[in-house]
Amino acid sequence: MQRWEYLTLESSKNYGTTKYYVNGELQTALKNADFNVVINQLGGQGWEMVGISTVGNEQTYVFKRGTDKAPTAPQKKPPA
Repeated sequence: MQRWEYLTLESSKNYGTTKYYVNGELQTALKNADFNVVINQLGGQGWEMVGISTVGNEQTYVFKRGTDKAPTAPQKKPPA
């Protein structure tokens, strides 16, 4: 049976600045990067876009790729 791993890419524009988050973590190296460049980098790593959600000026893109890894339980982040 095929196994999948998933990745979320969130982008938000505010006052002319575009920020990208991968799986909830800010990617400072991608600040103001062209969207096509970002998704082509992910595609080059084997990620396939499978979903899009838009709320206001924020978009979330869902990607998946096949994996041989055993599934792991989601990690809980410690309280801030």
